[in-house]
Amino acid sequence: MLNFVMIEGRTMFGVAAVGASVIVGYGVYKYIQGKQSARKIKEAVDEMVKSIDKPNVYIRNSVGVREKLKKLYEGGPEKLQIISDFDKTLTKFVIDGVKGCTVYGVIESYKQFPESYREKAKQLKEKYMPIEFSSNLSSAEKEPHMIEWWTKSHELLTELGLKSDDISQMVEGAPIALRDGVEWFFVKLHEKKVPVLIISGGLGDLIKEVIDQQSTLYDNVTIVANFFKYNEEGVMVGFKEELLFGNNKKERTKDLPYFDKIKERTNVIVMGDLPDDAHVSDSPKNTEVTLTVGFLNEKVDEHLSNYMDAFDIVIVDDHSIELVDLLLIPILRAN
Repeated sequence: MLNFVMIEGRTMFGVAAVGASVIVGYGVYKYIQGKQSARKIKEAVDEMVKSIDKPNVYIRNSVGVREKLKKLYEGGPEKLQIISDFDKTLTKFVIDGVKGCTVYGVIESYKQFPESYREKAKQLKEKYMPIEFSSNLSSAEKEPHMIEWWTKSHELLTELGLKSDDISQMVEGAPIALRDGVEWFFVKLHEKKVPVLIISGGLGDLIKEVIDQQSTLYDNVTIVANFFKYNEEGVMVGFKEELLFGNNKKERTKDLPYFDKIKERTNVIVMGDLPDDAHVSDSPKNTEVTLTVGFLNEKVDEHLSNYMDAFDIVIVDDHSIELVDLLLIPILRAN
């Protein structure tokens, strides 16, 4: 014989039955919600994978890249940070069929400086550039040569008597241009408050000027590069910090206070045009996922294998960053 306790006209048995149905209903709701979330994530990742399924995109580990894209999407803009090189990564390699210049090249192309400077700079480039791009030398083997090259280059610059007022005019007349898609890249990352770190072995003053003239330098963008030191007359007399170049980016950035300030941003996209640029991915703190994107601009047959070893995704002979933008669209609209 069952004994029921009456509560406001209902039995405890009835209350228990209602409670159980609520629990079951909530469980079903969470199950459906989970299925919908999983489907949404899959659709977003499918969209990203499709966007980079191009003849000029090379991926060695497609399964690994898909998993990284999934984690980037799940983290959304709140967990994201971007690290990028500047020359030939955010700038075009070719402009109207002619090879564009680096920020050092901006100075070399400035007609107000003597021809003797350009000739000496050219001689240094011809001597050291083959070493920088050599596939047969390790970063450690390249480093002393790179230090020698950039030390001599900086000495030449210091002898020019360059003035801070010259920089705007130098950039205006130089064959240097931001890649297509960089404007969208800067605007959308600023809107979503995603920090962008530009790490370059180039000249910081000129990088800022290029961005100011051709886009907008937003407050979420930090530039780590070689910045000029000026005297009271505004004449360049040296550099503020020790030499920064491609091969020592990892060493120079591993203890940056910048990374402590954004340590909660554990999802990283790294962009560069040299294999050593990928090594900067070790600098951020507590990373959960890092996706590296490399731009291979020339001598594809010679360098492709090395680039595929260094980068998750290699983009060949493309004068835009629109493929990166397409990856960012789902991530920035997530959550």
